[in-house]
Amino acid sequence: MNLSIKIAVASALDKAGIISLVRKFRSTRGGLVLTLHRVLPAEEARSSFEPSVTLTDTVFEQLLILLHQEFQVVSLTQLINQPVDIQGRQRVALTFDDGWADTYSCAFPLLLRYRIPATVFLCPGLMVAGGMIPEERFVHIWRWCEDHHHLHLLLQDLRKWGLAGGDSQDRYTWSRLLKRLAINAKMLMLSHLERTYGVPGCEKRRLLSWDEVRIMRRSNITFGSHTVHHSTLTAEQQSSLDEELRKSKEMIESNIGEEVRFLAYPNGAYDARVAEAASQAGYTHCFTTRQGSFKHKADPFAIHRINMEDGALVDRIRSLNASRLRFHLQHYAGPALLLAVLTLRYASSLQ
Repeated sequence: MNLSIKIAVASALDKAGIISLVRKFRSTRGGLVLTLHRVLPAEEARSSFEPSVTLTDTVFEQLLILLHQEFQVVSLTQLINQPVDIQGRQRVALTFDDGWADTYSCAFPLLLRYRIPATVFLCPGLMVAGGMIPEERFVHIWRWCEDHHHLHLLLQDLRKWGLAGGDSQDRYTWSRLLKRLAINAKMLMLSHLERTYGVPGCEKRRLLSWDEVRIMRRSNITFGSHTVHHSTLTAEQQSSLDEELRKSKEMIESNIGEEVRFLAYPNGAYDARVAEAASQAGYTHCFTTRQGSFKHKADPFAIHRINMEDGALVDRIRSLNASRLRFHLQHYAGPALLLAVLTLRYASSLQ
């Protein structure tokens, strides 16, 4: 479905009051946990290693204004303790994955301005000068090799490391394969590739510092774990799995001086073994990348969220489209909205 049709469908449902009715209905049954990653100025967002997880600062501010006006924005703890609201203002909590430096420089001032709480999931083992999550390191290597005409050699190396990407020259194919590696093998491979091709280190801090974390904590921002190194937990042997979960929790707790109970699974990867390990490590609630609302009866180790990105929210001029946002937030509400969409499409086909 192209952008014009998406906007038209969302606008029609919004103007007809259907989205509002669904939201009021859903407010008595559950709340929403929103997933964000990066907030950047437009010129920086375009060059981000992964634009699909980026909101421009302008769109982010427009998002906060709409949430403040139409929803009851609460902390993640408040939402978990009381997900329903009988006043018709659906409860919403904001979460940020990875702990990017721009969460402090771009998102935090806007959160303060509109007095909106949020939870940030950190990878404490990467919070050092030059530290990058493995996925960004890989893109940094790829772009360097591409610019220096070494891409064919890089692909040969990746195959030698056991990544089964065949003859594909699509970076996203290889990035998905990278995510399946255990963290120790992943880090070893990335270091080898950086040395082999002379890839320069990152000059700019990518992730939050502990001083920034402590400043944010004093202003209604809470913190959870995203493992030590942004590890794909389903790929880990038991000992490494336990270490990624326990050490991350301990490192964050020692730096902010309070208990950490929440975990967001990197890359959304989890299974029964991972959930059990998280429970044993002391986490009480774990968050996935699966799309949906949050209810009291939800599995606390497989909580659904709704991803926020420019591609799902903006109009043709890259500004927030309020109808698209309202539709996106209720898109996972179930049969009520689905029936409304199908009815609208059927009516349109008769015209």
